[in-house]
Amino acid sequence: MSTPNFITQRDIPLMIIDDTDYESPVCPECGCWMEQLSDETWTCMECEFTTDNPDKDCELRFDELTCEEDVKFIEDDLAKFNCGLTFFEVVLRSGYYSGIQTLVKCKDNPHNLGNDDCRYYWDMCRSKAIRKFDAEERKVVKFLKSLTSLGLKEIVCVGIFSNGEAVYEYVR
Repeated sequence: MSTPNFITQRDIPLMIIDDTDYESPVCPECGCWMEQLSDETWTCMECEFTTDNPDKDCELRFDELTCEEDVKFIEDDLAKFNCGLTFFEVVLRSGYYSGIQTLVKCKDNPHNLGNDDCRYYWDMCRSKAIRKFDAEERKVVKFLKSLTSLGLKEIVCVGIFSNGEAVYEYVR
Protein backbone atom coordinates (compact mmCIF):
# COMPACT_ATOMS: atom_id res chain seq x y z
CA MET A 1 0.00 0.00 0.00
CA SER A 2 1.38 3.41 -0.96
CA THR A 3 1.08 6.63 0.98
CA PRO A 4 1.31 10.29 -0.03
CA ASN A 5 4.81 11.74 0.18
CA PHE A 6 3.70 14.94 1.94
CA ILE A 7 1.08 15.86 4.51
CA THR A 8 -1.43 18.35 3.11
CA GLN A 9 -3.15 20.85 5.38
CA ARG A 10 -6.41 22.66 4.79
CA ASP A 11 -5.96 26.36 3.86
CA ILE A 12 -2.16 26.09 4.32
CA PRO A 13 0.15 26.11 1.27
CA LEU A 14 2.38 23.06 0.87
CA MET A 15 5.95 24.33 0.55
CA ILE A 16 8.69 21.81 -0.25
CA ILE A 17 12.39 21.42 -0.87
CA ASP A 18 12.82 19.04 -3.80
CA ASP A 19 15.71 16.54 -3.70
CA THR A 20 16.33 17.01 -7.43
CA ASP A 21 17.37 20.63 -6.78
CA TYR A 22 20.44 19.29 -4.97
CA GLU A 23 21.62 16.85 -7.60
CA SER A 24 25.05 17.87 -8.90
CA PRO A 25 27.27 16.31 -11.57
CA VAL A 26 30.18 14.13 -10.51
CA CYS A 27 33.36 13.70 -12.61
CA PRO A 28 33.29 10.36 -14.48
CA GLU A 29 37.07 10.04 -14.22
CA CYS A 30 37.85 10.75 -10.54
CA GLY A 31 34.44 10.96 -8.80
CA CYS A 32 34.82 14.55 -7.50
CA TRP A 33 32.12 17.21 -7.75
CA MET A 34 32.09 19.23 -10.98
CA GLU A 35 31.99 23.03 -10.84
CA GLN A 36 30.33 25.34 -13.33
CA LEU A 37 32.90 27.88 -14.51
CA SER A 38 30.87 29.59 -17.24
CA ASP A 39 27.35 29.36 -18.62
CA GLU A 40 28.07 26.14 -20.50
CA THR A 41 31.33 24.68 -19.17
CA TRP A 42 31.63 22.33 -16.18
CA THR A 43 35.09 21.41 -14.88
CA CYS A 44 36.50 19.01 -12.30
CA MET A 45 39.05 20.86 -10.15
CA GLU A 46 40.92 17.63 -9.31
CA CYS A 47 41.60 16.08 -12.71
CA GLU A 48 40.56 19.05 -14.92
CA PHE A 49 37.97 17.00 -16.87
CA THR A 50 35.74 19.46 -18.78
CA THR A 51 32.32 19.01 -20.36
CA ASP A 52 29.63 21.14 -21.95
CA ASN A 53 26.87 18.60 -21.24
CA PRO A 54 27.10 17.25 -17.65
CA ASP A 55 23.66 15.60 -17.86
CA LYS A 56 24.95 13.28 -20.60
CA ASP A 57 28.61 12.91 -19.60
CA CYS A 58 28.38 12.77 -15.79
CA GLU A 59 26.46 10.98 -13.09
CA LEU A 60 24.19 13.14 -10.92
CA ARG A 61 24.43 12.65 -7.15
CA PHE A 62 22.58 14.16 -4.22
CA ASP A 63 24.69 16.91 -2.59
CA GLU A 64 23.87 16.34 1.10
CA LEU A 65 26.11 19.09 2.45
CA THR A 66 24.55 21.88 0.39
CA CYS A 67 21.05 20.64 1.22
CA GLU A 68 21.86 20.46 4.93
CA GLU A 69 23.26 24.01 4.91
CA ASP A 70 20.14 25.36 3.18
CA VAL A 71 17.85 23.50 5.60
CA LYS A 72 19.74 24.94 8.59
CA PHE A 73 19.36 28.45 7.14
CA ILE A 74 15.61 27.93 6.66
CA GLU A 75 15.22 26.46 10.17
CA ASP A 76 16.87 29.59 11.61
CA ASP A 77 14.31 31.77 9.80
CA LEU A 78 11.49 29.54 11.05
CA ALA A 79 12.75 29.81 14.64
CA LYS A 80 12.72 33.63 14.43
CA PHE A 81 9.25 33.60 12.88
CA ASN A 82 7.86 31.16 15.46
CA CYS A 83 8.87 33.49 18.32
CA GLY A 84 6.09 35.89 17.31
CA LEU A 85 3.35 33.27 17.12
CA THR A 86 0.82 32.37 19.80
CA PHE A 87 -1.29 29.65 18.20
CA PHE A 88 0.95 28.10 15.53
CA GLU A 89 4.41 26.66 15.01
CA VAL A 90 6.01 26.20 11.57
CA VAL A 91 8.53 23.33 11.29
CA LEU A 92 10.34 21.41 8.57
CA ARG A 93 9.49 17.75 8.16
CA SER A 94 10.92 15.09 5.87
CA GLY A 95 8.69 13.74 3.13
CA TYR A 96 7.65 10.11 3.41
CA TYR A 97 9.77 9.10 0.40
CA SER A 98 11.82 12.17 -0.53
CA GLY A 99 12.07 15.91 -0.07
CA ILE A 100 11.33 18.17 2.87
CA GLN A 101 8.12 20.06 3.59
CA THR A 102 6.92 22.81 5.88
CA LEU A 103 4.36 21.69 8.43
CA VAL A 104 2.19 24.06 10.47
CA LYS A 105 1.31 22.80 13.92
CA CYS A 106 -1.66 24.33 15.71
CA LYS A 107 -1.15 24.38 19.47
CA ASP A 108 -4.71 25.26 20.50
CA ASN A 109 -7.66 26.47 18.44
CA PRO A 110 -9.92 29.01 20.17
CA HIS A 111 -12.74 28.04 17.78
CA ASN A 112 -12.97 24.78 19.77
CA LEU A 113 -12.75 26.33 23.25
CA GLY A 114 -15.11 28.27 25.46
CA ASN A 115 -14.71 31.78 26.85
CA ASP A 116 -13.32 30.54 30.20
CA ASP A 117 -10.65 28.42 28.49
CA CYS A 118 -9.59 31.33 26.27
CA ARG A 119 -9.24 33.54 29.34
CA TYR A 120 -7.19 30.84 31.07
CA TYR A 121 -4.82 30.12 28.16
CA TRP A 122 -4.37 33.54 26.55
CA ASP A 123 -5.93 36.07 28.94
CA MET A 124 -8.41 37.27 26.33
CA CYS A 125 -12.07 36.69 25.58
CA ARG A 126 -13.04 34.05 23.02
CA SER A 127 -13.99 36.52 20.27
CA LYS A 128 -10.66 38.35 20.59
CA ALA A 129 -8.76 35.03 20.61
CA ILE A 130 -10.60 33.92 17.45
CA ARG A 131 -9.76 37.19 15.66
CA LYS A 132 -6.11 36.88 16.70
CA PHE A 133 -6.05 33.21 15.64
CA ASP A 134 -7.45 34.04 12.19
CA ALA A 135 -5.01 36.95 11.75
CA GLU A 136 -2.10 34.73 12.79
CA GLU A 137 -3.20 32.05 10.31
CA ARG A 138 -3.14 34.66 7.50
CA LYS A 139 0.32 35.75 8.69
CA VAL A 140 1.59 32.13 8.54
CA VAL A 141 0.20 31.65 5.01
CA LYS A 142 1.84 34.88 3.84
CA PHE A 143 5.16 33.85 5.42
CA LEU A 144 5.05 30.40 3.82
CA LYS A 145 4.48 31.91 0.39
CA SER A 146 7.47 34.21 0.96
CA LEU A 147 9.71 31.16 1.46
CA THR A 148 9.97 30.82 -2.33
CA SER A 149 12.77 33.40 -2.08
CA LEU A 150 14.76 30.79 -0.09
CA GLY A 151 14.30 28.10 -2.73
CA LEU A 152 11.17 26.35 -1.49
CA LYS A 153 8.49 25.49 -4.04
CA GLU A 154 4.74 25.47 -3.59
CA ILE A 155 2.92 22.34 -4.70
CA VAL A 156 -0.65 21.15 -4.47
CA CYS A 157 -2.02 17.62 -4.22
CA VAL A 158 -4.29 17.15 -7.24
CA GLY A 159 -5.38 13.63 -6.46
CA ILE A 160 -4.91 10.50 -4.41
CA PHE A 161 -5.40 7.07 -5.98
CA SER A 162 -7.25 4.27 -4.21
CA ASN A 163 -3.93 2.65 -3.32
CA GLY A 164 -2.85 5.80 -1.43
CA GLU A 165 -0.40 7.21 -3.98
CA ALA A 166 -0.68 10.99 -4.45
CA VAL A 167 -0.15 13.18 -7.51
CA TYR A 168 1.35 16.66 -7.00
CA GLU A 169 1.62 19.70 -9.27
CA TYR A 170 3.79 22.79 -8.89
CA VAL A 171 1.97 26.08 -8.34
CA ARG A 172 3.26 28.71 -10.79
